[in-house]
Amino acid sequence: MSDQVDAEQDDQTAVTTKSVTKPRFKPWKAFLVITLVLGGVFPLIAWIGYKQFQQAGFNAVLIAALLCWVGSILGIIPSILVRGTEQPEQGINAVLMGMLIRMSIPLGGGFILHQLVENLADAKILMFTLIYYLIALIVDTILALKIVQANKPIQTR
Repeated sequence: MSDQVDAEQDDQTAVTTKSVTKPRFKPWKAFLVITLVLGGVFPLIAWIGYKQFQQAGFNAVLIAALLCWVGSILGIIPSILVRGTEQPEQGINAVLMGMLIRMSIPLGGGFILHQLVENLADAKILMFTLIYYLIALIVDTILALKIVQANKPIQTR
């Protein structure tokens, strides 16, 4: 009988000191949220662009939206790759690397197109890129932090 009690206590101890992880934040959910938010504001911004600059304005908004969407999708990937690691600095590095990617693609692409294509420069492609960039920055930062924190082990007692 004493052996059964000791075995049950060992089993209980093993269960209660075991680390438990939170459910994983699925990568496709992050991609879906980014797509829905940037796609959701597109009609309003496209209407403003078309109203002010006709077809060139619509094209500028479309290109700005695509640049920011690509930057956002590629910028969230470093956070997805390091989720669940035991080293907190890896999460910080992933968020910072994602910010660099998220910033360079839309702003670099918008600046290059502003310099090379006169119609897009006249339609204020940089202004529309900055509007989309700010929206994408807010959404991506929240998602990146959520992804990095998704699998921290929790000790139960």
